[in-house]
Amino acid sequence: MLLVHPLYSMISGSSEKPTPIVRRTINFLLGIWGNEIRKAAAEKNTLIVIVKPKITGADTVFSHKMVPVKNWADSKVQKMIEFAKKSAGERVFVEHGAVHTRRLKEEILRRGFQIDRKALNGKSFGEYWNRCVEMETRGLANALKVNKTHIRQIPELSLWGFPSILRNFSKSGTVKKIPRRLRPRRI
Repeated sequence: MLLVHPLYSMISGSSEKPTPIVRRTINFLLGIWGNEIRKAAAEKNTLIVIVKPKITGADTVFSHKMVPVKNWADSKVQKMIEFAKKSAGERVFVEHGAVHTRRLKEEILRRGFQIDRKALNGKSFGEYWNRCVEMETRGLANALKVNKTHIRQIPELSLWGFPSILRNFSKSGTVKKIPRRLRPRRI
């Protein structure tokens, strides 16, 4: 499983807490991604790769008084990574900014995992489906030395590629009807 740049668009923004509608949307996304992490952790032969957004100054931004403030979205991503590590342990790999092909391959081997290239059936999603997810899927395929078709991209679990989810939000920010497979559980 490959999760690309979760909450990138929020981490690159301000350190102020978002509006309630934006918070609900973010919590909804985190719930969906948390469900996918939970499912992957339950499958003992599944590795989880999270490509954390890498933005200069993302960990610490400055308030209007030039006092360092922890970026709230980055702390949400950190909690999700901690949840993944708690759930799947050594099977979680965190990359910063992009999939670093050689380093990831070496780390997978160092931890004692072997990849069955013929049976590999992965999935990728995150922010932005039609850009970063596509590029990082290729990077992961290169690291694992498999054809990119072995890692399918899931637009329904991604930003800028999930019209089926967006249609489920009303203008007030409340959720209409969510398909059962996409209903989030809290992390």
